[in-house]
Amino acid sequence: ELQVLSHQSKISHEDVFEVEKTWSGRYLLIVGEWIYTDACGFLGVFFDERIVTSSLNVLCTLEGREMIFPDISHRRMPDFVPGIRTPYSNVIRLLPSQLLNYTTKETCTRPLLIDKAPEYSSEEDRIKDVVNHFVYSIQNFSKLFSDHQIWLAVPAGRDSRATLACFEKAQVNFSTFTLWHNNISQPDCIIPRRLAKALHRPYRFIKRDESHFSQKRYEDYKIHTTGMAVDADWQLYAYNQFQALQEAQRKIVIVRNGVWEITSDYYRALFGDKCNDLTTLYPGI
Repeated sequence: ELQVLSHQSKISHEDVFEVEKTWSGRYLLIVGEWIYTDACGFLGVFFDERIVTSSLNVLCTLEGREMIFPDISHRRMPDFVPGIRTPYSNVIRLLPSQLLNYTTKETCTRPLLIDKAPEYSSEEDRIKDVVNHFVYSIQNFSKLFSDHQIWLAVPAGRDSRATLACFEKAQVNFSTFTLWHNNISQPDCIIPRRLAKALHRPYRFIKRDESHFSQKRYEDYKIHTTGMAVDADWQLYAYNQFQALQEAQRKIVIVRNGVWEITSDYYRALFGDKCNDLTTLYPGI
């Protein structure tokens, strides 16, 4: 697809949209002077008048900026800083609904959804099509990492159970795990083990060993994210819990979910009308 695109004398945004409409995953695409992100902007794009980078930390280091870590408190606000804002008044984050011209720093909007939704004869056919998209993606993913051991994170949430069902339907080889953390729920401790047993899949429940805490790893994570997210991963990384999945030096790949807060409207339920003006939740940003 990219080879066909590269042979065109003039490439429009619509040409790129047509090529990437079936893509999934985490990527940045640069065509001409324009930067395109994946549908969720997973890699991130931060920019000011001089620099464009996927790392806010890199931008601050290159420009000699003093690091400013947002004052994010769990359950007082979302665990991450959303939108275009950063702690620096002239540094902006690109949204998934935007394109960036990296020479002029001009942005323009782009469609996130196709113009016309597919039509189905029944709700059953619609659901089947959605499931097949996930299954084909998982099968391709499994082929790409055929020499890796695939570990699927399985808490008790609906999104994790849905992903587990798709992995099972894709008939790929994988193992399951749950990582203990301070806010883990009772269902997270019980349901994943039962599901894995019912599906005859290997399962590990990885507890936290306080003696494994590393202040260096804690600081490394903070600097890497510039404090823009205060999530369970920070502690999981600092306590080296992910490392417990690696056995006999075999390469591994970890698959996790991150959409439960969206599907359950978690933050609006937690913060109510404050979500209408995020500046009230993030003073100074």
